[in-house]
Amino acid sequence: MLLQVLIWIAVAIACIVVGKYLGTWLFGAKKEVSGIKRAAQSLSISLREAGLKRIPAMLDEFVVGDADDLFNGLKDLALVLKAGNESIVKELDATFDRCLNAKLSTPEGRALVEAKLNDAKKVAFEIAKAAAPVVATAVIAAL
Repeated sequence: MLLQVLIWIAVAIACIVVGKYLGTWLFGAKKEVSGIKRAAQSLSISLREAGLKRIPAMLDEFVVGDADDLFNGLKDLALVLKAGNESIVKELDATFDRCLNAKLSTPEGRALVEAKLNDAKKVAFEIAKAAAPVVATAVIAAL
């Protein structure tokens, strides 16, 4: 009888020890996956702020664990890339428009856009000034 009680106590202690290590191992793996999902969520937010739509949506699907929508998003992205340059340029133009609208919505962004336009005007003026003798020669030769 005493031997049976000791065996049951030993089994209970073994279950507690194995359960503790198994729980630590499982929750450690869950903590690692949670870290990856948090990083994916912050990347999704950053990309969405940058004006992208498709990749952040796929990252959101990964975070919530919706594999079907994630694979559908990957398939749609593959179709866009496979369709050729026109669809890629259309997607990038839409992203550029969203980024430009976001910049123009703040005073700092408007100042940045204005500075970039002034830089482009300076470069265009320098190119025109450098090309003026060549253009003048061509016009004289055409007369």
